Amino acid sequence: MENLRTDPRKPAFEGDAILASDDVIDLISEDHKPLKKLLEILKDDSLERSEREASLEEFVPLLLQHAKAEQESLYTKMKSYEHLRMHAFAGETEHAMAEELVQKLNATPDDDEWKAKLKVLAEAVEHHIREEEDEILPEVGREIDQMTRKEIGDEYQALKGDYSLLLQKPHVGPEWEPVIE
Repeated sequence: MENLRTDPRKPAFEGDAILASDDVIDLISEDHKPLKKLLEILKDDSLERSEREASLEEFVPLLLQHAKAEQESLYTKMKSYEHLRMHAFAGETEHAMAEELVQKLNATPDDDEWKAKLKVLAEAVEHHIREEEDEILPEVGREIDQMTRKEIGDEYQALKGDYSLLLQKPHVGPEWEPVIE
């Protein structure tokens, strides 16, 4: 199985390299693509735990980098819009739940229990992505003007760069320590 991200300096997904838009909506939607591909592997019950752990090791840093940058840029701005505030708080809660599930996975030696927790994590992240793409991002597009979305997009990209160290830290196993508070 080939890793989507073989070099942390290169994009995990072809579309990440060059985007026609710096609109935060486009950037976040593009970042969801490699996560979705990895989720398919994580959900594959025919794979052994070791194979799924390898994909999880790739998935978790991408997820954490994306979540942290999204929270500090888009969600922060969404809180200043009455119709978007609750979505921002819900998104932060879902991010915290995903990180907690990752911690629980790392502390689970039993294979069946590990697979069950991985299934819950995958389903939760899939739900979050689907809700974000189908409901929240379109609402952001209606509520926040294009210039502001570009500014948020610039901030989002800068924060992703700041959190690129997450891509090099181990995220599976007992040595992993959470980075998002």
